[in-house]
Amino acid sequence: MKIGITINVGRGSIWTNGVNQNAIYLAMLLKKCGHDSNLIYYISESNKTEEVINEIPSGIKGVEIEDSYEQKFDVIIQAGLTIETRMMDKWRAKNKRLKYVSYECGNHFFIDSEKILYNAFNPGSLKEFHTPIPDQIWVIPQHENSCLAYFKFRKQCQHGTVVPFTWNPILIENYFKEKQYKTYTPRDIKNIAVMEPNLSLIKNCIFPIVSLEKYVNEYDRLNKVYLIGGARIKDNEEFKNLIRYTTLLKNNILTAETRMPTGKIIHDHVEAVFSWQWENNLNYLYFDVAWMGWPIIHNANLCKDVGYYYEIFDDLGACEALNNVIKKHNKDKGYLERMRSIINRYTINNKQLILDYNNLLNDLISDKFVKRTYDWKTNSVS
Repeated sequence: MKIGITINVGRGSIWTNGVNQNAIYLAMLLKKCGHDSNLIYYISESNKTEEVINEIPSGIKGVEIEDSYEQKFDVIIQAGLTIETRMMDKWRAKNKRLKYVSYECGNHFFIDSEKILYNAFNPGSLKEFHTPIPDQIWVIPQHENSCLAYFKFRKQCQHGTVVPFTWNPILIENYFKEKQYKTYTPRDIKNIAVMEPNLSLIKNCIFPIVSLEKYVNEYDRLNKVYLIGGARIKDNEEFKNLIRYTTLLKNNILTAETRMPTGKIIHDHVEAVFSWQWENNLNYLYFDVAWMGWPIIHNANLCKDVGYYYEIFDDLGACEALNNVIKKHNKDKGYLERMRSIINRYTINNKQLILDYNNLLNDLISDKFVKRTYDWKTNSVS
Protein backbone atom coordinates (compact mmCIF):
# COMPACT_ATOMS: atom_id res chain seq x y z
CA MET A 1 0.00 0.00 0.00
CA LYS A 2 1.02 3.60 -0.52
CA ILE A 3 0.60 5.36 2.82
CA GLY A 4 0.92 9.04 3.70
CA ILE A 5 1.41 10.17 7.31
CA THR A 6 1.02 13.86 8.10
CA ILE A 7 3.59 15.66 10.21
CA ASN A 8 3.68 19.25 11.47
CA VAL A 9 7.04 20.29 12.87
CA GLY A 10 7.28 24.00 12.10
CA ARG A 11 10.39 25.57 13.64
CA GLY A 12 10.89 22.94 16.33
CA SER A 13 13.37 20.14 16.72
CA ILE A 14 12.27 16.53 16.53
CA TRP A 15 13.37 16.27 20.18
CA THR A 16 10.69 18.61 21.50
CA ASN A 17 7.50 16.96 20.30
CA GLY A 18 6.49 13.36 20.83
CA VAL A 19 3.82 13.55 18.12
CA ASN A 20 6.45 14.25 15.48
CA GLN A 21 8.65 11.44 16.72
CA ASN A 22 5.59 9.17 16.69
CA ALA A 23 4.87 10.07 13.05
CA ILE A 24 8.42 9.21 12.00
CA TYR A 25 8.55 5.98 14.01
CA LEU A 26 5.16 4.92 12.61
CA ALA A 27 6.37 5.64 9.08
CA MET A 28 9.47 3.53 9.70
CA LEU A 29 7.34 0.70 11.07
CA LEU A 30 4.95 0.73 8.11
CA LYS A 31 7.90 0.69 5.73
CA LYS A 32 9.17 -2.38 7.60
CA CYS A 33 5.66 -3.84 7.15
CA GLY A 34 6.33 -3.73 3.39
CA HIS A 35 4.46 -0.55 2.45
CA ASP A 36 5.44 2.60 0.58
CA SER A 37 5.50 4.92 3.59
CA ASN A 38 5.69 8.71 3.19
CA LEU A 39 5.69 11.73 5.52
CA ILE A 40 3.42 14.49 4.22
CA TYR A 41 4.27 17.99 5.39
CA TYR A 42 3.49 21.64 4.77
CA ILE A 43 6.40 23.98 4.13
CA SER A 44 6.65 27.77 4.29
CA GLU A 45 9.35 30.34 4.92
CA SER A 46 9.09 29.80 8.68
CA ASN A 47 8.70 26.04 8.48
CA LYS A 48 11.70 23.72 8.64
CA THR A 49 9.92 20.37 8.50
CA GLU A 50 12.14 19.02 5.74
CA GLU A 51 15.27 19.80 7.77
CA VAL A 52 13.78 18.16 10.85
CA ILE A 53 12.80 15.02 8.94
CA ASN A 54 16.39 14.78 7.73
CA GLU A 55 17.84 15.21 11.25
CA ILE A 56 17.91 11.44 11.59
CA PRO A 57 18.56 8.87 8.83
CA SER A 58 15.13 7.25 9.00
CA GLY A 59 15.03 6.33 5.31
CA ILE A 60 11.51 7.75 5.03
CA LYS A 61 10.57 9.97 2.11
CA GLY A 62 9.12 13.40 2.78
CA VAL A 63 6.46 14.75 0.41
CA GLU A 64 5.38 18.40 0.46
CA ILE A 65 1.61 18.57 0.70
CA GLU A 66 1.00 20.26 -2.66
CA ASP A 67 3.09 17.56 -4.36
CA SER A 68 1.19 14.85 -2.47
CA TYR A 69 -2.05 15.77 -4.23
CA GLU A 70 -0.52 14.53 -7.48
CA GLN A 71 0.14 11.08 -6.03
CA LYS A 72 -2.24 8.17 -5.53
CA PHE A 73 -2.42 7.04 -1.90
CA ASP A 74 -4.23 4.03 -0.48
CA VAL A 75 -4.22 5.30 3.11
CA ILE A 76 -3.77 8.73 4.67
CA ILE A 77 -2.93 8.78 8.39
CA GLN A 78 -3.32 12.05 10.25
CA ALA A 79 -0.66 12.20 12.96
CA GLY A 80 0.57 15.78 13.03
CA LEU A 81 -0.80 18.15 10.41
CA THR A 82 -4.59 18.49 10.71
CA ILE A 83 -6.39 17.19 7.65
CA GLU A 84 -9.17 19.37 6.24
CA THR A 85 -11.97 18.30 3.92
CA ARG A 86 -10.48 20.22 0.99
CA MET A 87 -7.24 18.25 1.38
CA MET A 88 -9.02 14.90 1.51
CA ASP A 89 -11.03 15.85 -1.59
CA LYS A 90 -7.79 16.39 -3.52
CA TRP A 91 -6.32 13.04 -2.42
CA ARG A 92 -9.57 11.22 -3.17
CA ALA A 93 -9.65 12.70 -6.65
CA LYS A 94 -6.74 10.32 -7.32
CA ASN A 95 -8.27 7.36 -5.46
CA LYS A 96 -11.98 7.23 -4.57
CA ARG A 97 -11.35 4.26 -2.24
CA LEU A 98 -8.72 6.11 -0.20
CA LYS A 99 -8.97 5.35 3.53
CA TYR A 100 -8.41 7.95 6.22
CA VAL A 101 -7.16 7.15 9.73
CA SER A 102 -7.03 9.65 12.57
CA TYR A 103 -3.97 8.45 14.52
CA GLU A 104 -4.25 9.97 18.00
CA CYS A 105 -1.07 10.27 20.04
CA GLY A 106 -1.83 13.10 22.45
CA ASN A 107 -3.96 13.21 25.59
CA HIS A 108 -6.45 15.68 24.15
CA PHE A 109 -9.10 15.03 26.77
CA PHE A 110 -6.78 16.66 29.31
CA ILE A 111 -5.33 19.22 26.90
CA ASP A 112 -8.71 20.36 25.58
CA SER A 113 -10.14 20.41 29.11
CA GLU A 114 -7.34 22.77 30.15
CA LYS A 115 -8.03 24.96 27.13
CA ILE A 116 -11.70 25.20 28.05
CA LEU A 117 -11.35 25.51 31.83
CA TYR A 118 -8.15 27.58 32.17
CA ASN A 119 -7.78 29.19 28.74
CA ALA A 120 -4.48 27.33 28.54
CA PHE A 121 -2.19 26.71 25.55
CA ASN A 122 -3.48 28.48 22.43
CA PRO A 123 -6.78 30.25 23.13
CA GLY A 124 -9.14 29.66 20.26
CA SER A 125 -7.31 26.59 19.00
CA LEU A 126 -10.46 24.48 19.42
CA LYS A 127 -12.02 26.44 16.58
CA GLU A 128 -13.97 24.52 13.99
CA PHE A 129 -12.09 23.18 10.99
CA HIS A 130 -13.88 21.69 8.03
CA THR A 131 -12.56 18.22 8.74
CA PRO A 132 -13.58 14.92 7.15
CA ILE A 133 -14.89 12.06 9.27
CA PRO A 134 -12.21 9.35 9.47
CA ASP A 135 -12.81 5.75 8.49
CA GLN A 136 -11.14 4.68 11.74
CA ILE A 137 -9.53 6.23 14.82
CA TRP A 138 -6.34 4.62 16.11
CA VAL A 139 -5.36 5.53 19.66
CA ILE A 140 -1.99 4.70 21.23
CA PRO A 141 -2.29 2.64 24.45
CA GLN A 142 -1.55 5.32 27.05
CA HIS A 143 -4.53 7.38 25.89
CA GLU A 144 -7.11 4.64 25.44
CA ASN A 145 -8.44 4.94 28.99
CA SER A 146 -8.90 8.71 29.11
CA CYS A 147 -9.39 9.60 25.46
CA LEU A 148 -10.96 6.90 23.31
CA ALA A 149 -14.56 7.92 24.04
CA TYR A 150 -13.60 11.59 23.67
CA PHE A 151 -11.92 11.05 20.31
CA LYS A 152 -14.97 9.18 18.99
CA PHE A 153 -17.10 12.12 20.10
CA ARG A 154 -14.82 14.78 18.62
CA LYS A 155 -14.26 12.95 15.33
CA GLN A 156 -17.91 11.81 14.94
CA CYS A 157 -16.64 8.29 14.34
CA GLN A 158 -17.47 5.22 16.43
CA HIS A 159 -14.80 3.04 14.81
CA GLY A 160 -12.05 3.75 17.35
CA THR A 161 -9.56 1.26 18.72
CA VAL A 162 -6.31 1.01 20.60
CA VAL A 163 -3.23 0.15 18.51
CA PRO A 164 0.26 -0.95 19.61
CA PHE A 165 2.90 1.59 20.58
CA THR A 166 5.94 2.15 18.39
CA TRP A 167 9.38 3.54 19.19
CA ASN A 168 12.80 3.37 17.58
CA PRO A 169 16.29 3.86 19.08
CA ILE A 170 17.54 5.67 15.97
CA LEU A 171 17.15 9.16 17.44
CA ILE A 172 18.96 8.57 20.75
CA GLU A 173 21.60 6.36 19.13
CA ASN A 174 22.27 8.91 16.40
CA TYR A 175 22.68 11.67 19.01
CA PHE A 176 25.15 9.59 21.04
CA LYS A 177 27.07 8.71 17.88
CA GLU A 178 27.34 12.35 16.77
CA LYS A 179 28.53 13.44 20.21
CA GLN A 180 30.80 10.39 20.62
CA TYR A 181 29.02 9.54 23.86
CA LYS A 182 29.18 6.10 25.48
CA THR A 183 26.48 4.10 27.23
CA TYR A 184 26.16 4.26 31.02
CA THR A 185 29.09 3.22 33.16
CA PRO A 186 28.97 2.90 36.98
CA ARG A 187 29.39 6.18 38.89
CA ASP A 188 28.10 7.84 42.07
CA ILE A 189 24.40 8.57 41.67
CA LYS A 190 23.77 11.95 43.27
CA ASN A 191 22.42 14.14 40.45
CA ILE A 192 18.83 13.61 39.31
CA ALA A 193 16.93 15.07 36.35
CA VAL A 194 13.20 15.68 36.31
CA MET A 195 12.37 16.20 32.65
CA GLU A 196 8.64 16.91 32.56
CA PRO A 197 7.77 19.85 30.27
CA ASN A 198 5.47 21.53 32.85
CA LEU A 199 2.92 22.47 30.21
CA SER A 200 -0.01 20.51 31.60
CA LEU A 201 -1.40 18.31 34.37
CA ILE A 202 -0.26 15.35 32.29
CA LYS A 203 3.50 15.74 32.85
CA ASN A 204 4.90 18.16 35.42
CA CYS A 205 7.46 18.39 38.23
CA ILE A 206 5.14 18.81 41.23
CA PHE A 207 4.94 15.19 42.41
CA PRO A 208 8.67 14.60 41.76
CA ILE A 209 9.41 17.56 44.05
CA VAL A 210 7.13 16.03 46.71
CA SER A 211 8.94 12.69 46.44
CA LEU A 212 12.48 14.04 46.21
CA GLU A 213 11.90 16.30 49.22
CA LYS A 214 10.85 13.22 51.16
CA TYR A 215 13.95 11.42 49.94
CA VAL A 216 16.46 14.06 51.09
CA ASN A 217 14.71 14.39 54.45
CA GLU A 218 14.20 10.70 55.24
CA TYR A 219 16.68 8.70 53.15
CA ASP A 220 19.91 10.29 51.93
CA ARG A 221 21.48 13.42 50.48
CA LEU A 222 21.38 14.42 46.83
CA ASN A 223 23.77 16.78 45.11
CA LYS A 224 21.49 18.32 42.47
CA VAL A 225 17.94 17.96 41.18
CA TYR A 226 17.66 19.52 37.74
CA LEU A 227 14.14 20.56 36.77
CA ILE A 228 14.56 20.40 33.01
CA GLY A 229 11.71 22.48 31.62
CA GLY A 230 11.40 24.22 34.98
CA ALA A 231 12.59 27.60 33.72
CA ARG A 232 9.10 28.47 32.45
CA ILE A 233 7.55 28.15 35.95
CA LYS A 234 10.38 29.24 38.25
CA ASP A 235 8.95 32.78 38.64
CA ASN A 236 5.40 31.60 39.18
CA GLU A 237 4.27 32.73 42.65
CA GLU A 238 2.38 29.52 43.40
CA PHE A 239 5.42 27.48 42.44
CA LYS A 240 7.71 29.65 44.58
CA ASN A 241 5.35 29.17 47.52
CA LEU A 242 5.36 25.41 46.91
CA ILE A 243 9.14 25.10 47.19
CA ARG A 244 9.87 28.00 49.56
CA TYR A 245 10.48 25.94 52.70
CA THR A 246 11.85 22.78 51.14
CA THR A 247 15.20 21.26 52.00
CA LEU A 248 15.76 21.00 48.27
CA LEU A 249 15.72 24.79 47.98
CA LYS A 250 17.40 25.63 51.29
CA ASN A 251 20.36 23.38 50.50
CA ASN A 252 20.65 24.68 46.93
CA ILE A 253 19.84 21.27 45.48
CA LEU A 254 17.02 22.36 43.21
CA THR A 255 17.75 24.14 39.94
CA ALA A 256 15.35 25.14 37.14
CA GLU A 257 16.62 24.74 33.58
CA THR A 258 15.36 25.16 30.04
CA ARG A 259 14.55 22.09 27.97
CA MET A 260 17.44 20.34 26.25
CA PRO A 261 18.08 17.02 24.48
CA THR A 262 17.72 13.91 26.62
CA GLY A 263 21.10 12.58 25.50
CA LYS A 264 22.93 15.72 26.65
CA ILE A 265 21.21 15.73 30.04
CA ILE A 266 21.91 12.12 30.93
CA HIS A 267 25.46 12.10 29.58
CA ASP A 268 26.68 15.46 30.83
CA HIS A 269 24.69 16.25 33.95
CA VAL A 270 22.90 13.43 35.78
CA GLU A 271 23.10 9.80 36.75
CA ALA A 272 19.37 9.09 36.88
CA VAL A 273 16.04 10.46 35.65
CA PHE A 274 12.96 10.74 37.87
CA SER A 275 9.70 10.93 35.94
CA TRP A 276 6.00 11.38 36.66
CA GLN A 277 2.92 11.37 34.44
CA TRP A 278 -0.85 11.17 34.66
CA GLU A 279 -2.65 9.16 31.95
CA ASN A 280 0.44 9.09 29.74
CA ASN A 281 1.65 5.62 30.64
CA LEU A 282 4.11 5.14 27.80
CA ASN A 283 6.74 7.77 27.15
CA TYR A 284 9.68 7.94 24.74
CA LEU A 285 11.74 9.47 27.56
CA TYR A 286 11.78 6.17 29.46
CA PHE A 287 12.93 4.19 26.46
CA ASP A 288 15.61 6.71 25.42
CA VAL A 289 17.08 6.74 28.94
CA ALA A 290 16.90 3.00 29.63
CA TRP A 291 18.14 2.07 26.13
CA MET A 292 21.43 3.83 26.87
CA GLY A 293 21.75 2.21 30.29
CA TRP A 294 20.74 5.04 32.62
CA PRO A 295 18.22 4.35 35.40
CA ILE A 296 14.74 5.77 34.82
CA ILE A 297 12.36 6.00 37.79
CA HIS A 298 8.73 6.31 36.67
CA ASN A 299 5.08 5.61 37.45
CA ALA A 300 3.90 4.34 34.05
CA ASN A 301 1.96 1.12 34.57
CA LEU A 302 1.99 0.15 30.89
CA CYS A 303 5.75 -0.50 31.06
CA LYS A 304 6.36 -1.58 34.65
CA ASP A 305 9.31 -3.73 33.60
CA VAL A 306 11.25 -0.78 32.14
CA GLY A 307 13.61 0.87 34.60
CA TYR A 308 12.39 1.34 38.19
CA TYR A 309 8.62 1.56 38.71
CA TYR A 310 6.50 3.13 41.47
CA GLU A 311 2.72 3.55 41.73
CA ILE A 312 1.32 6.80 40.39
CA PHE A 313 0.94 8.92 43.58
CA ASP A 314 3.08 6.79 45.92
CA ASP A 315 5.81 9.03 47.36
CA LEU A 316 7.15 6.23 49.57
CA GLY A 317 7.35 3.86 46.60
CA ALA A 318 9.08 6.58 44.58
CA CYS A 319 11.67 7.07 47.35
CA GLU A 320 12.27 3.34 47.58
CA ALA A 321 12.72 3.13 43.80
CA LEU A 322 15.28 5.96 43.90
CA ASN A 323 17.01 4.32 46.85
CA ASN A 324 17.25 1.07 44.87
CA VAL A 325 18.79 2.99 41.98
CA ILE A 326 21.42 4.60 44.19
CA LYS A 327 22.23 1.44 46.12
CA LYS A 328 21.90 -1.24 43.45
CA HIS A 329 21.98 0.12 39.90
CA ASN A 330 25.76 0.08 39.51
CA LYS A 331 25.79 -3.59 40.55
CA ASP A 332 23.19 -4.58 37.96
CA LYS A 333 25.55 -5.63 35.17
CA GLY A 334 22.75 -6.98 32.98
CA TYR A 335 20.58 -3.83 33.04
CA LEU A 336 21.49 -2.47 29.59
CA GLU A 337 21.02 -5.79 27.81
CA ARG A 338 17.81 -6.53 29.74
CA MET A 339 16.30 -3.13 29.02
CA ARG A 340 17.05 -3.41 25.32
CA SER A 341 15.47 -6.84 25.21
CA ILE A 342 12.31 -5.54 26.90
CA ILE A 343 12.06 -2.31 24.88
CA ASN A 344 12.56 -4.25 21.66
CA ARG A 345 8.82 -5.05 21.77
CA TYR A 346 8.12 -1.45 20.67
CA THR A 347 10.53 -1.50 17.71
CA ILE A 348 10.43 -2.63 14.09
CA ASN A 349 12.30 -5.76 15.18
CA ASN A 350 9.15 -7.10 16.84
CA LYS A 351 7.50 -9.42 14.30
CA GLN A 352 4.20 -9.34 16.18
CA LEU A 353 4.13 -5.54 15.94
CA ILE A 354 4.48 -5.81 12.15
CA LEU A 355 1.74 -8.45 12.01
CA ASP A 356 -0.62 -6.33 14.15
CA TYR A 357 -0.24 -3.24 11.98
CA ASN A 358 -0.65 -5.19 8.76
CA ASN A 359 -3.84 -6.69 10.20
CA LEU A 360 -5.07 -3.21 11.09
CA LEU A 361 -4.35 -1.97 7.58
CA ASN A 362 -5.93 -4.98 5.91
CA ASP A 363 -9.11 -4.55 7.96
CA LEU A 364 -9.15 -0.84 7.10
CA ILE A 365 -8.85 -1.41 3.36
CA SER A 366 -11.51 -4.15 3.55
CA ASP A 367 -14.00 -1.85 5.33
CA LYS A 368 -13.80 -4.07 8.39
CA PHE A 369 -13.57 -2.69 11.92
CA VAL A 370 -12.47 -4.67 14.97
CA LYS A 371 -12.05 -3.06 18.38
CA ARG A 372 -8.76 -4.36 19.74
CA THR A 373 -7.58 -5.17 23.28
CA TYR A 374 -4.06 -4.16 24.31
CA ASP A 375 -1.56 -6.37 26.16
CA TRP A 376 1.13 -4.14 27.67
CA LYS A 377 3.51 -7.03 28.40
CA THR A 378 3.87 -7.84 24.70
CA ASN A 379 2.83 -4.47 23.16
CA SER A 380 0.33 -6.36 21.02
CA VAL A 381 -3.39 -6.22 20.29
CA SER A 382 -5.97 -8.94 19.91
